[in-house]
Amino acid sequence: MRRFVLLLAVAIVAYIAGAAGSNGTLQRLLSVAGAPIGSASTPTATAFLPSATPDSASASVPPGTVATTPSPTAGRPSATAVPPRPTTIPAPSAAPTHTAIPTHTATPTITPIPPPPAPVGLDQESAAGRRIAANGWTGSAGVTLLVMAPYSTQDFRAEVEVRPAQQAFSNVKTAAAPVVQGIARIRVRGLAAGHYHWQARLTSAGGASPWMQFAHDTTAFGVQVTPPPAPVVSSPTDPHPNKTYGGGVITFAWSAPSDPSGIAGYSYRLDTNPKGQALTTVRTRAQQISIMGLDTGRYYFHVRAVNGVGNWGPSATLPVRIDVTPPKLKHAHLSAFYFNPAVEGLRLSFTLTKVATVTVGIYVSPEDAVRIRHIVPGKLMPAGVPLNITWDGRDNNGNIVPAGEYGVYLKATDRLGNAFVYDWGHITVTSKRIVVSLSQQRLWAYDGDKLLLTTLVTTGNPALPTPIGVFHVWLRRSPFTFISSWPKGSKFYYPPSKVQYALYFKDPGYYIHDAPWRHVFGPGTNATLGTPGQDYTGTHGCVNVPKDVMAILYQWATPGTAVDIVA
Repeated sequence: MRRFVLLLAVAIVAYIAGAAGSNGTLQRLLSVAGAPIGSASTPTATAFLPSATPDSASASVPPGTVATTPSPTAGRPSATAVPPRPTTIPAPSAAPTHTAIPTHTATPTITPIPPPPAPVGLDQESAAGRRIAANGWTGSAGVTLLVMAPYSTQDFRAEVEVRPAQQAFSNVKTAAAPVVQGIARIRVRGLAAGHYHWQARLTSAGGASPWMQFAHDTTAFGVQVTPPPAPVVSSPTDPHPNKTYGGGVITFAWSAPSDPSGIAGYSYRLDTNPKGQALTTVRTRAQQISIMGLDTGRYYFHVRAVNGVGNWGPSATLPVRIDVTPPKLKHAHLSAFYFNPAVEGLRLSFTLTKVATVTVGIYVSPEDAVRIRHIVPGKLMPAGVPLNITWDGRDNNGNIVPAGEYGVYLKATDRLGNAFVYDWGHITVTSKRIVVSLSQQRLWAYDGDKLLLTTLVTTGNPALPTPIGVFHVWLRRSPFTFISSWPKGSKFYYPPSKVQYALYFKDPGYYIHDAPWRHVFGPGTNATLGTPGQDYTGTHGCVNVPKDVMAILYQWATPGTAVDIVA
């Protein structure tokens, strides 16, 4: 009976403590109670927060605090002493004796959760992840605010307050985000254009930290949602859009548009489309560009700007018209590649493809390239008509140039400065000349002003006269056989005739040569009509020279020697 009473008392104490079902106290007490009377094991009383019973002490826990259980030894009640169990069991009494078990409720200690510390750092980025320095700029995509928190086991959240720069803070959050791995990333969008400042704090179950402002005493960031205006473009080399310019290089320049976020760069494009646009790729940060290597035509230069937050403005367009086609020469030729300034000039014949000024330069040819004469007609020459310029064989001082080889350069320049150079090389200036007088039937050979020889000759008869004019020795042949160009039966026919020396000076078939069949030379030897080749019937148009004189003349008269036949 006493054992039963003891078990009942232990159960009542455990129930009053309010922890029988949650921490196994009843089981431990029962096991203690079930131990033999007089055992050395003593149960430890554990303090718990009181249960909701009428006689328990009610503890109010303020928000933001945690109830803390007191130490098991602090204010622990003494365990009830159990008397030793007798060896013999006495007879049950009429009225069983109940042992009183004292009860005790532990009072919890309330420890507040501290508020979080201030953020360890603040920063800001554009939507593209580019860091924005204090007083920097972002675009219409918004800004990401970064709040860094110290390491903690608490669950922190970050709150930010973003206001226009001219508005004071009200310490009311405008956005928030949890702290993940020490940082909160808060995306702010929909901001109107202007300047802003912001502050942040950390919050947790323990409360909130003080606010921390980003970039004290300055604007945090600006928002620019509009693109910059188009630049104002011009050309220092081709300033008038409706005028045609020459030259191989065009320079374009433009102004920097006004934009609060600044101008980050420019894109430009040159094409033939008046409605073209520059691409959205930065090609330069300069405000001037030069372009070369263009063909003749009309072009359009497009340029646009991008501001500091990546907004591209519209293109500005400037038209230009260029002509880089130089004038050309058509049908260009020289009167001769040999000439003697004493009796003739060198004639340059040509036709221009464009109206142009023409200048002629005479150079010592070919390696020295020293200009000895500059011929400037001094006026524009028309296009499409035959033109001639003659060099008289003299230098800039008016002196006849020495015999030798020269180069002739003709430069045609149009009104835009486009130029073309045409040249002839290896032009021979000779001082040698052979003069033949038809009236005197005499020949003179000169080297400059020096007479080499003179002799009587026979020229063509009245039916086949020797041509008058200035010619040149083109070919020298020794010996040479003449073949008649007239058929047999013609009064001008002659059998093949062999000579020793022949100087060819004019087509078709005019020579200066010796004539073994002739015995008389001089006046009257060409006066009689008849078959040419007789002593007084003259020649077929050639100039007959005595053989001994012809041998000297042949050796002296090099190709290019002038042949001046006068009346």
